[in-house]
Amino acid sequence: MKFVTFLTENSAKQESDLILSTYELSKHGLFSLKDGLKLALDKNIKVILEWDILVTEDEFSLIDEVFSTLDFSQISAIRVQDVGALQYVLTKTELPIQLILESGNRNLIGIKKWISLVGNRLERIILSPELDMNELEEIKKEVSVPVEILIFGKILLFYSPRKLLTPQFGEREEEVLKVQGKSEESPHRGFSLHENRHGTLMYNPKDLNLFSYLNEIEQMGIEYCRIDNRDFSSELSHYFNSNDFEALIEHYPKTLIKGFFHKNKTDVLFKKLKNQKLLIKDQSYVGNIVNVIKNKQIAIQLANKTRALIPGDELVLLTPEGKRKEFTVSEIQNISGTPVEKTTDEELVLIPYPANLSIKTAVYWKDSFKD
Repeated sequence: MKFVTFLTENSAKQESDLILSTYELSKHGLFSLKDGLKLALDKNIKVILEWDILVTEDEFSLIDEVFSTLDFSQISAIRVQDVGALQYVLTKTELPIQLILESGNRNLIGIKKWISLVGNRLERIILSPELDMNELEEIKKEVSVPVEILIFGKILLFYSPRKLLTPQFGEREEEVLKVQGKSEESPHRGFSLHENRHGTLMYNPKDLNLFSYLNEIEQMGIEYCRIDNRDFSSELSHYFNSNDFEALIEHYPKTLIKGFFHKNKTDVLFKKLKNQKLLIKDQSYVGNIVNVIKNKQIAIQLANKTRALIPGDELVLLTPEGKRKEFTVSEIQNISGTPVEKTTDEELVLIPYPANLSIKTAVYWKDSFKD
């Protein structure tokens, strides 16, 4: 088993399997192609050229110019994701190909078809971090080509070649626009959104860490484990270059998760999402929380026309995740902020903020709610 990392200023000289991530060809490039190749030359190493962007028609002529000036003597292989890019590399170069199958390639039939399409030029396939341990083991048994997976670093959730942030934030001088996003339909927040010359990317708020599963990964026969070190500080790079993974994890600035590797639990929420208690609209149903001002107040969109809400009512709150909370109403205000003794025909009312709630939380009267 071998680690795969990205070429950075802090890359150790002894590292031989390094990915060159460039502004011209990568979603998250670190260098211009010229500067990256010069750095590789200074370190006396060969690199794997990454071409993982989705290429628009207008970009292809520009990229053709880039390739026509490349010194392939410093490049050991090219990794591609776009189908057009794959065909271009097959036609224009004789280099080995590492095929990125991280999005949209989850079944064995499809993976085998890609392998047969590339043929003997295929050096490696890069599989999705969404595949769990059992799925990876099954695939590895059925394919002969070497396999690479991500074991540490940021998790890409979404990528589009369109610039989706500019309409919201306007044109800017900086090359990369970075903002934080949150979901309007769930309590999830902290999504890192980037827009650069290649489009828009969204990352999971938490990064992946599978260092504790290295033995299992090696036993499966997976040959390559990728560490996304592009955002490592010099301190983190030192820990990694020294193989001090415990210190790397301890000093890592973001929350780390195990992702889907141990067990894909994507479906555990289905039961809760289809829990009939979340869909109850009987006489116990007050309405839904439609706005939250943390530590201040929440807004409830009333749905019950036969019973008024009054101070002192005890409520049951069911969050979108299926968690239950109980709360006693101490005060009610109308939408203008005026205290009221009871609700009448208001559509929206304000009550003091109970802890840890989000929009889409369903509200019920406790005295008539049935568990």
